[in-house]
Amino acid sequence: MAIASHGTGRREARTVAERRLYAAVARVANRALAEAKTAAADDGLPLRPKPVRIRRPGEQLAAKEIDLRERLQSQPHPNAEQR
Repeated sequence: MAIASHGTGRREARTVAERRLYAAVARVANRALAEAKTAAADDGLPLRPKPVRIRRPGEQLAAKEIDLRERLQSQPHPNAEQR
């Protein structure tokens, strides 16, 4: 049972059973893709990372950056031993 694609990237089924099989696989793949897109949209995270401006040495921090730095430095290090 050979599968021909003729350079289109799509498989041509030679029998009714093959056509049904390919249609079922396509339905499952489309459903999985739709579920993945929905899950990605539901988590509240952006699809692309936010661009960041790289500061030069000696440049002052913005108020947001100062707040973030203080919050991060006040957290215990994850590898620190608990006493």
